[in-house]
Amino acid sequence: MTVAELASELGLHRRQRPLQRHGNGTRTPGLTADQAVEAAQLYLEGLSTARLAGRYGVTPHTVNAALRKQGVEIRPPGRPRRRA
Repeated sequence: MTVAELASELGLHRRQRPLQRHGNGTRTPGLTADQAVEAAQLYLEGLSTARLAGRYGVTPHTVNAALRKQGVEIRPPGRPRRRA
């Protein structure tokens, strides 16, 4: 059976992902307003977007978007250099 035949049998376009068709896509929900405020405070205290993402169960991209929406300036990627 070809992909086109299988898609037709399932009522899908051959490029459509089945989970997205039923509203169960892979997108994660954003942060709540309270979480965004807390994330901004923690980020300004030095936590990374990766650590914040793990804390809230979202991606670092989602954290970055929430921080920008809060007006927070995002630090350059990478670890800060130590001064000698």
